[in-house]
Amino acid sequence: PELSSLNDVEVVNRVVEVKRREKLIGWFKNEIEKEVKTAAQQTEDFSEQIFLLLVAFEVSNAARLAINTSNPYLSVLISLLGSNDPSVKFSATKQIEEWKKNAVLQTIPKGILKIYYLLKGDVLTTDPIVKLSEGLSWKARLGLSLYYGDSNQSIATLLSNFVATNPADIPYEDETFYNILKLFVHKHNDQYNIGNIISALKLSKNLDVRFQWYIYEVLVRSTEQLNFKRSEEFGDQLTLLFAEQLQAAELWEEALFVLAHLHNDHAAEYYTTQLLTTKIEAFNKDDTLLDRLRDGLHIPETLLFEANALYYR
Repeated sequence: PELSSLNDVEVVNRVVEVKRREKLIGWFKNEIEKEVKTAAQQTEDFSEQIFLLLVAFEVSNAARLAINTSNPYLSVLISLLGSNDPSVKFSATKQIEEWKKNAVLQTIPKGILKIYYLLKGDVLTTDPIVKLSEGLSWKARLGLSLYYGDSNQSIATLLSNFVATNPADIPYEDETFYNILKLFVHKHNDQYNIGNIISALKLSKNLDVRFQWYIYEVLVRSTEQLNFKRSEEFGDQLTLLFAEQLQAAELWEEALFVLAHLHNDHAAEYYTTQLLTTKIEAFNKDDTLLDRLRDGLHIPETLLFEANALYYR
């Protein structure tokens, strides 16, 4: 509401971007809490424990642990995280290069080395020595990118960079979340096949197109936030599949409502007529239902009369 009175579009978009990032990081924090606690309990390395606190976005607790374990210099480094200061990134980069030059990189405690890479901004590093993301889930790794990555980059860019790494460890139960993030990337960069992404959005292993249909109707058809070639044909396929499932559950009114969303007018007329003429007996059992069909869904009264006539004949 506070933004509605602002006329500066850039300011509004920036504030919305910041709020979205905060909300997304908050979600990741809840998702990885158990994972991080378990990992912290399994190591006695203080530097690794400090790093894991940073993974959980608990910067103040990480700094406190650094002080309590007689690592005040590490506490100072931690306070610089997230500053996005070019001089901090430069200093961290130079320090890492110096360690490599003197061939002492492998002697540096892993936790400290990982913190330097966070300071450098190289959150998605694949350096085999650092192994920054080793043992971390995809949610934890992506959370690191959003929290410690370049704050000047948009969420879409950070997500796109992460997706480009082709993470192979996405568990089945997380595929829906991951594909929703890819949809957000597609909104700003159409490098991914949106039809394939929506088709992969399944909330269960059984055939269930409800979620796919909702996503399509909200993002593609209704608000036109996303566009892609042959979207109408794709949408009609989803609509027919969803209507078929509703009819199998004997949800006749809901099936008619869904069929009303068909782009193809001829198909809409054919399938609506077919459903009415074959199930008119079920519709006749509820007088208020017929009224809703006529007044709510705007089913032509002549079509209802015709369906009844065919039934009685």
